Amino acid sequence: MDSHKFILDEHVNPRLKATVHQQDPEIVVWCIGDPGAPPRGTPDPDILLWCEAKGFSLVTNN
Repeated sequence: MDSHKFILDEHVNPRLKATVHQQDPEIVVWCIGDPGAPPRGTPDPDILLWCEAKGFSLVTNN
């Protein structure tokens, strides 16, 4: 089974990544700016296109 994949936008506290991994290490959680992820400052429409292409769900608080 494929694991869930999430990317945290730059407005979400990156500690969430560690918290999710403590609960389920198989869930993929990246942050904007991580290697392979869009860089910090990437416009939201571009992040959404990246998510669609890579199969990630965006987690944001704005």
